[in-house]
Amino acid sequence: MKKLFFTGLLIFISLTIYPQCWKTVSRTIHHTIAIRNDGSLWAVGYNSIGELGLGQSINAVDTFTQVGTDMNWKTVCAASGFTIALKENNTLWAWGENGYGTLGDGTIVRKYIPEQIGTDSNWETISSSQYHTMAIKKNGTLWSWGMCSNGVGNTMYESYNIPTQIGTDTNWLQVSTGSCFTIALKKDHTLWGWGENYYGQVGDGTGWFVVTPKKIGVDTNWSTIAAGYYHSLAIKTDGSLWTWGEGAFGKLGNGTTMNKLIPTKIGVANNWRSVSGSTFHSLALKNDGTLWACGRNAYGENGFGTRIESDSFVKVGIDTNWKYITASSGVSNCLKTNNTLWACGDGYFGSAQNSFSDTLIFINSFFVNNWIGGVSNLWEDPENWSCKCIPNEYSNVLIKQGAVYLNSNVDVNSLKLNPSAKFTINSGNFLKILH
Repeated sequence: MKKLFFTGLLIFISLTIYPQCWKTVSRTIHHTIAIRNDGSLWAVGYNSIGELGLGQSINAVDTFTQVGTDMNWKTVCAASGFTIALKENNTLWAWGENGYGTLGDGTIVRKYIPEQIGTDSNWETISSSQYHTMAIKKNGTLWSWGMCSNGVGNTMYESYNIPTQIGTDTNWLQVSTGSCFTIALKKDHTLWGWGENYYGQVGDGTGWFVVTPKKIGVDTNWSTIAAGYYHSLAIKTDGSLWTWGEGAFGKLGNGTTMNKLIPTKIGVANNWRSVSGSTFHSLALKNDGTLWACGRNAYGENGFGTRIESDSFVKVGIDTNWKYITASSGVSNCLKTNNTLWACGDGYFGSAQNSFSDTLIFINSFFVNNWIGGVSNLWEDPENWSCKCIPNEYSNVLIKQGAVYLNSNVDVNSLKLNPSAKFTINSGNFLKILH
């Protein structure tokens, strides 16, 4: 192995290089799964029933750990004790708890590493919750498996351990799962719902269990949907925000804690872009990149800097560069436009700060206790980090076991490399040491 000298410090470098940029993230209260821009899959949190996909011997990890070596992951959905994912080739994969057939592999046997489900390569979108998964194929058909696979037949609580088609329609566009209920959009932008409806979460105005997909209202301008545990959120094409279902803790954002049996408009703003619901709180983004939250805030999951709940949507901080949100029970994860990952609330954040935080904190996947060398002042302003990993105004170089990251303006000759060291500069100004 070659040796790299920097300001008198002898450091050993290996070949592997992991960029700092995140493409998407999915979170439950106990585990987080995320995909980086290079297509690699990473996990943090509990793994007692295989939900991280890291194998049976690992009970939990408190830092992001790569799942396997594949670099072609497309999207992922963390659920209660299990995980569902798609690869770029549109194949379906699953791992974790399988007691209700939630993995869709035809068994009820727990899986500790990712396993391909079937042979189909035309899966388009997925959504998983506590007991079941819904998925749409590229041909617009809708499929379900697990317990509460409502919509397939004529009983209230069906269970299927393989993907089972719902009806024969071929125009499904979006789907989102809550606790034993589902909401969905068709390509004509109509809204549909089915399953448990005790709090009005299906939105049909009855509060009665809905066995098969039911059209909600007559509007044809629904754009985006998100199911929480017992409530639902949606945005129309005009940018208006609508919520319904359980109103406990003010998570509907309508100024009350009352349940709503039908979609109810929130305020007069018409610049909402995306929504996410959890057990007790809700998140939303506006077109201007601002983040908003409402509902319970016992663990700081709303990011207000307090533990005070709100029954109306409140702006979180002053930042205007949020692009992706995911709410889970007691915790929130968000991505900024520079692809950095942030979190607040309870549980494993995937950083050294695995405790409560009532403000959004930067989740750095390179941990101080993993460093074998480097320079000082590395972490002064993580918010301004980009995919190059180091802000230009700070350190010239940092070194982690596995990679050396350079400031984009640094002169390699100024690093005083060992004259016999062989290296290349890759895209993103990564220094790769050759052995």
